[in-house]
Amino acid sequence: PRRLLLEHFFSLFPPKELLCHIIPAERRACAPKTAFNLTRTAFPVKDEPLDVTICSFTGEGRARPEPAGGRTQFLPAAARPLLSPAKLFGRFVFGGSGRPAGSTMTTIRRAMPDNNEPKELEAYLSEVAGAEPEVRAAARVLRAVAAGAGELSRIIALGRLSGDPGASLGRMNADGDVQKELDVLANEIFIDAFRQAPVAAVLSEEMKEPMALDRAGLVAVAMDPLDGSSNIDTNVSVGTIFSVLPVLAGASNAEAHFLQPGRKQIAAGFVIYGPQTSILFALGTGETQIFTLDRRGGRFQQTLPAPAIAAEFAEYAINASNYRHWEAPVRAFIGDCEEGADGPLKREYNMRWTGSLVADAYRIFMRGGVFLYPGDQRAGYGSGRLRLLYEANPVALAVERAGGSATDCIQPILDIVPSSIHAKVPLVFGSPADVGLVARYHSDPQFSDRAPLFGNRGLIRP
Repeated sequence: PRRLLLEHFFSLFPPKELLCHIIPAERRACAPKTAFNLTRTAFPVKDEPLDVTICSFTGEGRARPEPAGGRTQFLPAAARPLLSPAKLFGRFVFGGSGRPAGSTMTTIRRAMPDNNEPKELEAYLSEVAGAEPEVRAAARVLRAVAAGAGELSRIIALGRLSGDPGASLGRMNADGDVQKELDVLANEIFIDAFRQAPVAAVLSEEMKEPMALDRAGLVAVAMDPLDGSSNIDTNVSVGTIFSVLPVLAGASNAEAHFLQPGRKQIAAGFVIYGPQTSILFALGTGETQIFTLDRRGGRFQQTLPAPAIAAEFAEYAINASNYRHWEAPVRAFIGDCEEGADGPLKREYNMRWTGSLVADAYRIFMRGGVFLYPGDQRAGYGSGRLRLLYEANPVALAVERAGGSATDCIQPILDIVPSSIHAKVPLVFGSPADVGLVARYHSDPQFSDRAPLFGNRGLIRP
């Protein structure tokens, strides 16, 4: 039971760096070079504690084990975390960097393996691409995305030092948005990068028609080169969204390569330019991965292998200013969320909305929740606002590979066959329980007490 308890704790609070390790003196409750972190919680052991080390700090920043403990090794004081008081099996222990001599601290952390250097994107892609030509081609596209993202990240980080980032060109793109100078620059950066990969054609939000590149290319790339650019002058996170599809043999034109359902994607994901620049993607049949740009060396390093979206989380993202335009099922769902614990969902919900798809998506990858951009009753918004090929599909693939769900409110996004290269689609994605709940509101008109047949309160809730 004690070993299971340790393993459960490790799964909840994975270690990030080695501060010390404990080798129990008498009981071998865990293997040598194994320890655990008690900075956030304590084990619920009532009768007797595990063997731990209580350390007294000397003026030189070293730790001296108290007699009750086992053996310990410590890094210098500057490397120790600041700990708030924590109750440990009936004792209060204190500690942290800069504590005076004579104070005590319990810091027990699982030892990291010797090879804990982060993996570089190049090494990862070489390792997982395998021998399948299309996957290897998609891996080369990811290298091109990383190269373009590094260049664009430097420009975005300069802000107004490089000019007005929100400057408009006074013309519309394929989606009807006003193009900004940075939109066009981002488009050019990535197209130039894709010329170094086996890309047959590129489709972009900034272009009305696909552009042919390499006739012998094995893949086609659809992208939104700068998603959220309307926020660029407000210093909100923006991003690049991309989708990699196999080319179709015998296609009559470049457009045909893109009219495939999202499940055909070989790779997909997005780059987010925020406090950090990170690329999140799924390649081949693999799980979603996150690599972050190390600006010191200009390389992407693996920071979150296989992130898992929480099964459910009481947080939703939606543009509430459109409430009056929503269809009844969306109104009912949001209305029930707003009632919190007093309503039919019996939970307190938070709302988050940034107006940047990649920013909202990245948050959901980190902690769960649900994102909604439904269709509504405004002219031109019956199928929502987001584009299937280079917004919904790539996000949906990455979400599903991380254990989440993505739908058009009812059916999976990845099952939809595009009707045109710039087709729009309603989009709901995130924690599977929450996405499923939204689908229930749409598929079962009487699921909510707000169903029109019963007015504000329903007769029956199944």
